[in-house]
Amino acid sequence: PSRPAESVALDLGCGSGGNTRYLREKGYACVVPVDFGATGAEYLADVHRLPFTDSAFDVVISTATIEHFHNPFLAFDEVFRVLKPGGRFIASVSFWEAWHGGSCFHITPGGIRVLCQHAGFDLRDVWVGWGFMPSMAVHALERPGLRGLAYRLQRLYDRWIVRRLGEQEAKRRRFIAAGSFGFCADKPPAAATPH
Repeated sequence: PSRPAESVALDLGCGSGGNTRYLREKGYACVVPVDFGATGAEYLADVHRLPFTDSAFDVVISTATIEHFHNPFLAFDEVFRVLKPGGRFIASVSFWEAWHGGSCFHITPGGIRVLCQHAGFDLRDVWVGWGFMPSMAVHALERPGLRGLAYRLQRLYDRWIVRRLGEQEAKRRRFIAAGSFGFCADKPPAAATPH
């Protein structure tokens, strides 16, 4: 995508506005915070029918929202539609995290791949968000005060697995036990909006 100062970013599912503040601090001059009903939104909108013209944004950021979309296929089509050709979609989704506040679909890396392919995105990268131990401490045991300890234990376990079984096996195990995933996908530069 173009440089931040020249880019128009959509903070999709902006919540209280954390991503909006982050993007502005990183130099994005125009950030549009949208949510279905949160306090940080300048616009209230449904992701399944966004009120923006085709190719309006250089970047779409969406943190921990995809699990709340009632139809993720339609939502990805809408994100694809509002992104400029060559634009970037950066998002995260819950997997092992607790079902919370209307979450409908906890999606695997394979599910991310299917959603991106369906919409026409080029999936660039998928990474692990919450590890299994922090996710269990906060969500299953309901002990948020253990989060820091759980992250340290997760790092120790990951290092031990790398030494014992190698980086590839450690990566595989991180992915099967992750609490959430992040991903980055691009709308192809020559893409028309087929939807």
